[in-house]
Parts: sequence; C-alpha cells; structure tokens
Amino acid sequence: MLVLWTAVLLGLSRWCRVAAASPGGDPWAQCPSRQCKATFGDGSCDKECTEPECLRDGFDCLRDKGHCNSGHIHYCRDHYANSYCDQGCESAACGWDGSDCHRHHSPLWAKGTLLLHTHVPLQHGTFSNSSLLWALSTLLQTPLKLRGMVPLDPSKDLFTFNPQQLENLLAQASSDDSNGSLLFLQVDNRPCSHLPSTCFPYAIEAANFLRAATSSTRVSVPSHPELKAIISVRGVGEEIGGREEDPVEEKEETNGMYPVT
Repeated sequence: MLVLWTAVLLGLSRWCRVAAASPGGDPWAQCPSRQCKATFGDGSCDKECTEPECLRDGFDCLRDKGHCNSGHIHYCRDHYANSYCDQGCESAACGWDGSDCHRHHSPLWAKGTLLLHTHVPLQHGTFSNSSLLWALSTLLQTPLKLRGMVPLDPSKDLFTFNPQQLENLLAQASSDDSNGSLLFLQVDNRPCSHLPSTCFPYAIEAANFLRAATSSTRVSVPSHPELKAIISVRGVGEEIGGREEDPVEEKEETNGMYPVT
C-alpha cells in the first residue's frame, strides 16, 4: 500500500510540475538537463534527454525511425483517420493511419488537451485538412485526433486564453467566417504504447515537443510543407472537448496490401 501511495504522489507531483510550465515559454522549462535544448534533434542519442519533459531528445535515440514509402505518402496523408484500416499506412512514419488500425484497442489518451491555432479556415464549421494532422502525427510518432474546433482569427494570441475561456470558446462556437481556426486535439497513445519511450503521457509535453520540432532546422527532424499553416501549439492540463471514444471492436481481417497511388 505504501508503494502504491508513493507512486500516486510521485505521479501527482510530476503532473503539477508539467501543468505549472509557463504557457508559451521555453519548451524545455521542466527538463532538469540544460544541455537537452542544444542537442534536440541533432541526430546523436543523448540518454539524459530521453524523458518526456526533455522532449525525448527529438527521438534521436530511436534505433530505427522508419520511413514512409514515397509512393504511400500522398495516400496516407489524404486517408488519415478515415475509419478504415490501411495497413500500408500503419507505421509511425506514415502517421499510424490516424489510429484506424487500433480501433480494437482500449483508449489510451495523454492527459489534457493539445491546442492548435492554424491559418486554415473552417469550412461550414468543419476542419477538413487531415493532411496537417497527419504531418503533426508523423512528428509526434503517435496520432492526433480532433476533440473540437472553432474559428479563431490569426491575430489572436492563443496563450492569452485561460482554460475556462478556452472551454467557453468551444461551448459557444460560432459559424462566423475567419481566416484561422483553433483545434482541440487529443493525443492517442495506443500506437506508441508498443514503444513507450516515444509516448508523451501529458498533452503539455506533446505540445512542447511539437513547438520545438516545428521550429527546428535540424536535419533529423522531419519537415512537411503542411506545417507552415501552424500559428501556435499549446498544451493544457484540463480536458476540453469531448473524448473520441472509439468502440473496442473485434479485430477484423484488414486489407494487408499497401495502398495504391
């Protein structure tokens, strides 16, 4: 029992440290090693930087990051999270098919909400640019899934909203035209749970990683043209928007052939 309570207290302590991180500040603020920022995504494995609060060293310690077949990239990007399992897209480098091949697994979400402010306008109140979520998922090594969306002008500063104001924005979502949008996302850790050293338990850590990765010029960090649509990325400890609870389905036989482009 003492061991259990110790584990619970340690978990709460870590959550408090993560949640207290300054919004919009240094993504490495909670990392105990000051050198991790300088070595992020430099292609060399730094063991002391592999913890989630140190942004997993930009995944430099992965022996094999894999690659998405050049003939599949267009297909996987356009068929991301379409509720159909495409085995040819079932890898971290191809975005894990938006978790479409993991619907028979119990949900495993990172705690909190990941917020994405973009230059992409909503169309009839809907965000239809799956290619942006695909690109971010390939960076994060695990899928991102929509919890909600609202129009938000690009001139707005995402980091000036407190969690209650963000909840109010989503609850009072208008259909007004805007040149930008705010996406409320959940980090789906089902695919990365097969290799836990790539998972981020908290949305705040995942957001810090994406902020660092999208601003990096290091060769080992993938770059996608879709990422230019991002204005800012933020994580909060609160759960904002409905969770997408995929039904746990019986594992079905899927099309084992790679997609044809």
